Amino acid sequence: MASDRNWKLTTFLFIILYPVILYIIARVMFPVRWAGKPFDLKEFYYSNYKKIYFFMMLLPVHSFIDNHYINGYSLRDQLLQIVLFPILLFIVLLNRKDEWIHKIVVLLLLTIMTLTFFVAMNVNYL
Repeated sequence: MASDRNWKLTTFLFIILYPVILYIIARVMFPVRWAGKPFDLKEFYYSNYKKIYFFMMLLPVHSFIDNHYINGYSLRDQLLQIVLFPILLFIVLLNRKDEWIHKIVVLLLLTIMTLTFFVAMNVNYL
């Protein structure tokens, strides 16, 4: 985008939407008023996990659109976004509060994030 001198307002607003989605996720993930009184975070999570994962589903969709249509990446380069979306959709549609399911999804997401970090780091050193 730095070399593209023809920025349009719609492109700018679309790109700035990514941190807005991250802010919304942060607001949904953490209780607004919890200072001064005991609070059960597990109960809070299970009452809000659908909202959290719904907004997290927007991230790979946004990233896919940005990478494919704005940055010109091929569909083959979008494998991570294509894999992440069904995982997040699965947890939203599953509608189960079994702790082991949520732990598996979180471990899977952490593994994907860690592998992505190391792959990106190795690519930058080549």
